Amino acid sequence: MAERVLDFDLTQQDFITISRKSVERQRRELVSRQLAVQAEVVQHQKTHMLQRSMLLAMEAMLHFPCLEADQALRSRLALFPRPVGYLQHSGEVQALTFSPDGRFIATGSRDCRARVWKVSTGRVMTFVTHEKKTIRYSPFDPVWGAVYAVAFSPDGRYVASGSDDQTVRIWEAVGGRQVALLKHGEGYVGAVAFSPDGQYLATASGDSTAGLWETRSGRQLACLTHEGNVQSVMFSPNGHYLATASNDRTVRIWEVPSTPDFPCLSHDGPVYAVAFSPHGQYLATGSQDGTTQLWKGITPQSKSKPTVVKGHLETRLLHNGSVRAVAFSLDGQYLATASGDHTTRIWHIPSGNLIVQLSHEEAVVDVVFSPDTRYLATASADGTAGIWEVPSGRRLFRLTHLYAVMAVAFSPDGKYIATVSEVGSYKGHDLVTAPAKVWEVNSGQCKAYFIHDYLNESQGTSKRLLDVNFSSDGRYLVTAGGNFLDPGAAEIWDLSSGTRHAHLPHELEVRTAVFSPDGRYVATASNDWTAGLWEVSSGRRLARLAHEKAVHAVAFSSDGTYLATASWDGTAGIWEVPSGRQLARVTHESEVYAAIFSPGDTYLITASKDGTAKVWLWKPQDLINEASSRLTYDLTPEEWRMYMGDEPYTSAIVRCKNR
Repeated sequence: MAERVLDFDLTQQDFITISRKSVERQRRELVSRQLAVQAEVVQHQKTHMLQRSMLLAMEAMLHFPCLEADQALRSRLALFPRPVGYLQHSGEVQALTFSPDGRFIATGSRDCRARVWKVSTGRVMTFVTHEKKTIRYSPFDPVWGAVYAVAFSPDGRYVASGSDDQTVRIWEAVGGRQVALLKHGEGYVGAVAFSPDGQYLATASGDSTAGLWETRSGRQLACLTHEGNVQSVMFSPNGHYLATASNDRTVRIWEVPSTPDFPCLSHDGPVYAVAFSPHGQYLATGSQDGTTQLWKGITPQSKSKPTVVKGHLETRLLHNGSVRAVAFSLDGQYLATASGDHTTRIWHIPSGNLIVQLSHEEAVVDVVFSPDTRYLATASADGTAGIWEVPSGRRLFRLTHLYAVMAVAFSPDGKYIATVSEVGSYKGHDLVTAPAKVWEVNSGQCKAYFIHDYLNESQGTSKRLLDVNFSSDGRYLVTAGGNFLDPGAAEIWDLSSGTRHAHLPHELEVRTAVFSPDGRYVATASNDWTAGLWEVSSGRRLARLAHEKAVHAVAFSSDGTYLATASWDGTAGIWEVPSGRQLARVTHESEVYAAIFSPGDTYLITASKDGTAKVWLWKPQDLINEASSRLTYDLTPEEWRMYMGDEPYTSAIVRCKNR
């Protein structure tokens, strides 16, 4: 009997194809999770197998980028530095140290040589040879001349090397010219240290003495004695004292001839606000410590090396109170800072010169430039918002609310400004009491106000709206708020009709609400320990993103495909849009107040109560590349079969280079 050929229509064929892809996706996700678990098991069982554990975490990420894979790989990256060089002696290496500027490294070896290497290339710059004594009475007697200690002078010009040939040699780091030869009595020299000003050198010897020497002349100033071998020497930071440690069970502190003394994005208080300049050249951080710090260089050194980040403090801008908000103008010329000292200040970038100071009667809590940089809007606890001319600082209009104004936003075309405020006990049914208003920039007249029924129904007296934003096409406005312990919500308003378009409810107050760059989605952050992802067209919630404490802020990536959340649980999360699948999580030591993406989305920047702003890699491929750059070992075919079964063997490191 002939076999009957199954005839599927296109819809059925598409369904079969989609089903197969779904099954394969689920399989890869399962394998990824299993590999992430295996990575944890291998490391905890045998700590010396960290490289294998890292490779398993990489395989997990390569199979399917999921949260478990992210956490497994991220935790290993924290333990595994990236090797950048391989420096070869012909004998055991006994000592090493970096030059003060980090460009060179000095090493001492049993091959009787001390060498200086260039870190960036691994090339030997110079070397000195200590005397090699080969007198032996048996095959087990040592060969003298091994170099046991090396140290750079504070200015990096000189290297001191101590040997068991009973000498210390001081020589030029570049060139190798010997400056001084210091001879100890009858013991090996096992430690050397320069004073902070470089005038003196201390040495520790097996002859039960420590020596204090004049660097330039090699003249011995003091011989400091113990009753056993001296193992270590160290100067105090001010250079006034020298400590010596011996196997006679004592540490002795000695007076030294008088000598003189000696940026992590850190503040002296919680960091409330972060903002990038339009082209990513500068990052501004605002803190409770009353400063805004301007950092330069928070960008990859090259497109191929996003993991190499350098940042330095360009300038520190001062207020007399905590800095609550920072904003760059779109042309990058100005930075505005809002402070609890009742002022907003406009600064020139990059000089940091103060252009103008704008005053309110109470704390200023929000600030934003108009799209054309002609105007600045401020929100203050004094119940007003201001529209100011840039750069003159002339106040054009004073926009009034009944209570503290909490946020301001310009429309995309710069013609309108929206403000939201606290509500108090008023019902907010008229122009005076309404907590959300839209104003015309050119005239300062209120053109619309919005009634929030859920606030009117709340019984508390701490009702407020906390955030307001326009959609990118200017069609919609979103407001967010609530009563601290009562249900809260965000509401989307249709500006053409002035009517409510959608109500986005949370179980507690909503702290912020933002549109995605394409205007398709709204993200909300709430005190109910969740962030919400909503479809604008329907008002439907697409995902509920859970934290372990209140979510303080949310931000979309520039292409709108990812969402960052900042939470009081001390973490920031990155989630896929619109699925809501968590891709990454990073941690601080205290509440996280803000999380933003860098221009181009290479980095995530977080600001925390712990007094720091941090720069993170977050993309799976960047984490994989970082892991690959630190590994010097790959899974063998046998190890591959142990964890991957019959899956064809491929090198993770090779695959990373080819991706």
